[in-house]
Amino acid sequence: MFRRPRLGRSGHHRPAEAELSLVLFRGGWADVDYLAHLNDTGCLPASDITSARDSGSRMDEWVTGVLGPCGGA
Repeated sequence: MFRRPRLGRSGHHRPAEAELSLVLFRGGWADVDYLAHLNDTGCLPASDITSARDSGSRMDEWVTGVLGPCGGA
């Protein structure tokens, strides 16, 4: 059995019920799926991540883009 090391995170924001699902994989890529509204769902581009700083910057952009400023707090 082959396992790829990864880090997963999921978050949601009420009352809009927006959701972001993120799995970072070793090797510079991630699976990023979102549900912003019933008619606004999809995957975000997440390849060629070059460093921990790059992944953090992109994560900030994804969270803000889907959940709003400060994760909807």
